[in-house]
Amino acid sequence: MHPLDTKTRKYNEDGVVWIENGKVFVRDPKGNGTPATLIPNDEIILSIDSTVFNHIVIVNSKNDIQIKIQEKIIEPSIKIVLSQDELYAYLDFKPGIIRSLKLKDQEPKNSLIIQTKELNITYNNLEKEKIYKKLSGEGITYGVDENIIESILRAEKEQRFIIAKGDPPIHGRDAYIEYLFDNQPSKWNITDTDFEHVDYRNMFAVNCVKQNDIIAIKHPCQEGRNGLSVKRKDILLQTPKQINIVAGKGIEITEDGTQARANLAGMPNMIVNGKDVILEVSETLQIDHDIDLTTGNISYSNDIIIYGNVSETMEVNSIGSVFIKGNVSFAKISALKNITIQGNVISSKIISGSSHLTGTFLSELKNIEKMLNLTIQLIDELMRKAVFRLEDIKDKGIGVLVKLLLNLKLKELPQTIFNLFLNAKKGAYGILNDIAFEMFESLKIFLGDCTTLKSLEEIINIKLDIDEKLCKYSSETIRSSVIINYALNSEISSDGSIIVVGNGCYNTKIHSQGEVIINGTFIGGEIYSEKPISLSCVGSNSGVKSLIETSSSSRISVRKMFEGNVIKIGHMSHRFKETEFAIDARLIDSKIIIK
Repeated sequence: MHPLDTKTRKYNEDGVVWIENGKVFVRDPKGNGTPATLIPNDEIILSIDSTVFNHIVIVNSKNDIQIKIQEKIIEPSIKIVLSQDELYAYLDFKPGIIRSLKLKDQEPKNSLIIQTKELNITYNNLEKEKIYKKLSGEGITYGVDENIIESILRAEKEQRFIIAKGDPPIHGRDAYIEYLFDNQPSKWNITDTDFEHVDYRNMFAVNCVKQNDIIAIKHPCQEGRNGLSVKRKDILLQTPKQINIVAGKGIEITEDGTQARANLAGMPNMIVNGKDVILEVSETLQIDHDIDLTTGNISYSNDIIIYGNVSETMEVNSIGSVFIKGNVSFAKISALKNITIQGNVISSKIISGSSHLTGTFLSELKNIEKMLNLTIQLIDELMRKAVFRLEDIKDKGIGVLVKLLLNLKLKELPQTIFNLFLNAKKGAYGILNDIAFEMFESLKIFLGDCTTLKSLEEIINIKLDIDEKLCKYSSETIRSSVIINYALNSEISSDGSIIVVGNGCYNTKIHSQGEVIINGTFIGGEIYSEKPISLSCVGSNSGVKSLIETSSSSRISVRKMFEGNVIKIGHMSHRFKETEFAIDARLIDSKIIIK
């Protein structure tokens, strides 16, 4: 091939191809120019001189080039969707599409990729019969809306229709009790702007009722009505829950069982046991002077109100609640229920709730209850055997069977009962020692001449008395909390919430199974709570450190956190390296997230 000189080079020109108004035009190359090529796509049929090409092809101006557009038609579609309760049937409609293409005009190129633009036209040719057939195939025969079907036949765009509705159930209402007294532990939701305006001297209150007061009203349950699904199936409702008012000490129930009246003045309380709500009114011990060496320690089986101070080395113990208007210094306060101290707590121990106070008392009772259940079961089996004639049992009582069982299968029962007595004598059960002695009086028959037992009902009654005590003094049924003004060098623990409404705490340990709320500053101590902790300020410029800990499912909120203090959520901990404000910490994916 001879090289081209400058004079001939200008005559070398590539061929080009272009599209205009749906037609293909070709200009052939000149000299040694590159011929024009066409590249088809999957949406067209390229025919050159009656031959179809699906790949790149060289073209010239003499070729008969034809391009055919492939058209696609998509039929309208319908889909039935049911709600989870089958109360509603939905029809999802998509219109039909006539999908056509048009060749794009393209500028001349040596190698041209054929391009198209899409033209879609929607249409709807549905008929009623097709919709009804679809509904029937899904088992939908009830609540079909004719007007909606007409709307579907006219629809022009994709959308969802509620095509059928069943009859919704009418929900009943559980029975409930309206309490005419405050049956919740005291709690204040104090906002940031409230702290300066709270009247702390008057915010403490002891809930009391007067004799003959109506303290609770039972509202009966209301029956509902079952619904009907679009498949003509019943939508069943749960039976409304019943609830009963049961009279405890100091309570009288009206004949229709709907109202509870107080027989005496005192502090009301409630115990939930399944569907039974036991109401009682406790007589309150009121002391209008200080607790000191002149009075001795105070232990009382009901609520205690002390209008003075509790002095050094003194103890106040209650099976109910304790309210102290004055200060508590170098003393111990314990109660099964709420403790409220309007004054300051100095170098003292404050404990509320049964889990801290009952010790092994409840576990001992549970062991005795278990063995009594076995006793009742074995006696019942022995009484069915022919060797023990019912006439002999009626004459001599079941004591002979009990004695036999104690010697053979129930040797641990007498020892367990005697341990209950010994522990109570040592004071191991704290404020429940008197209850333990009371239980021992009814149980000691199993340590002596048990042949005096005449019937199985006597043992059953003893066992029922134990059941009542287990229910009454367990942490699941007793509501407890601690509310104080200020604490210094003290220990505070509760099965429920702990609230400090005054200036805060210094060098104090707090352990709570409920919430912890502290208005003032918390310095140099430890807090552990199962539930959320809300604090105003932790630490000071002096650098005294504190540890704030909660469970992995809870959170810690602090308005001001000084550097050096540590928070712990679950097994993860975080030390603050600088003072921070508006802390809200929680555990997410095993990491402490602070906002």
